Amino acid sequence: MTGRIVEIDGDGRHLSLSRGFLVVESGGREIGRVPLDDIAAVVANAHGLIPSASE
Repeated sequence: MTGRIVEIDGDGRHLSLSRGFLVVESGGREIGRVPLDDIAAVVANAHGLIPSASE
């Protein structure tokens, strides 16, 4: 299976892990969710990006 490359390029995003998914939020709203098993790489280029590694 070919993995996805997830690109985060918007300002003020919050990335977190939740139940096997990478969750992307902006302004307190979830705007995206990708299964971790599908991800080959994450490319993040944004001002104010907040990663969170705890589940």
